[in-house]
This record gives sequence, structure tokens and C-alpha cells, in this order.
Amino acid sequence: MPTTLEFYWDLASLDESKRIEAAAQLISALCKFQAEMPATTSVATTEEELNRICAGDVTYGIKRLIKGLASPRDGARQG
Repeated sequence: MPTTLEFYWDLASLDESKRIEAAAQLISALCKFQAEMPATTSVATTEEELNRICAGDVTYGIKRLIKGLASPRDGARQG
């Protein structure tokens, strides 16, 4: 089963080219996962709704990226 987990560590790398590559790969993977979900025009206003309309990896990604904004790692907020 494909996973996006390896991209998150590289997003916080101090190496800019590694961050850019990880971001591009993560976006591509999340788009593919979401494309497999039924199309909707709904907007999620709760976590329950987010789980219903988004692929699992997309939901996880949104949560992880938001939490990463508060990370003390030097490269985390840059990624």
C-alpha cells in the first residue's frame, strides 16, 4: 500500500532541494489519493465531515501539516 509518511520528514529537512522534492511528491500523492474519492462540492467544517469527504491520507496530511507549523525543528516551518 502506498504511503506518504516518508515525505513529511523530508519536508522539514534543512536541505532546500530535499524540501522542494518532498513537497512536490507529497502533493502528487495526495492528489492521487483524493482523486479516488467520490467528487463533492461539500466544504468540511468539522473533523467528522473532513473524514467523510477526504481520503485518509489527505485528512492525515492536513492535520500533520497544521501541527508542523508549531514544530521546533529548524526546517519544519520552511517546508
